[in-house]
Amino acid sequence: LVDKVHELNKTAAEVARAACEKYATSDKPRFVIGSMGPGTKLITLGNVDWDTMRQSYAAQVRGLLDGGADVLLLETAQDILQVKCALSAAFMVLEERGLTPDTGDNDGDIPVMVQGTIEQFGTTLVGTDIAGCVAALRDYPIYSLGMNCATGPVEMHEHVHYLGNHWHRGISLLPNAG
Repeated sequence: LVDKVHELNKTAAEVARAACEKYATSDKPRFVIGSMGPGTKLITLGNVDWDTMRQSYAAQVRGLLDGGADVLLLETAQDILQVKCALSAAFMVLEERGLTPDTGDNDGDIPVMVQGTIEQFGTTLVGTDIAGCVAALRDYPIYSLGMNCATGPVEMHEHVHYLGNHWHRGISLLPNAG
C-alpha cells in the first residue's frame, strides 16, 4: 500500500473531520488527531534507512493535513531515531506549507505530539529510557511528550513522575496494557 499512503491518510482524516463537524459545538469543539504509528521497520535495527522512512512519513503527513487533521501524533514510538525521522518529515511538510508547529508556548499552526512506548522493563524496545527520550527531544518544537501502549497507568507512574519533573511542555498519556 506504499503508493496509497497519501490517499489512505487523507481519506482517514476526512472521515474524522466529518465526524468532528457533525458533533462539534461552540462550547465542545472536536479535533482530528492524525495518528502516525511506528510501522514495522526501525532505523536502529537496520530494517529501513532514514531517507526511505522520512519520505514515507512525509507522504503520511501530507495526507493527514490534506484531509483536515488539526494535530499530528507520532505514537507507539519504539526507536528514538524513528521519532526524530518522523519529526523531521512533519516539520519539513509544515514548512513546505508555510505552517509552524504549535508548542503550546507559541501561536503555531499545528501541534505535533509524541508518545513513546516504554515497555515493562523500563525502556523502549531498542533501549531508550524516559530520561533518554526527554534529553533527545527537549529541543524539538513539539506540543507534548508522553507514552502509550504496552503498559497501564500503574506501570507508567514512575515515568510520568519523571516527565512531570523534567519535561517543560505538555504531557500526554494513553495507558494500554493490551
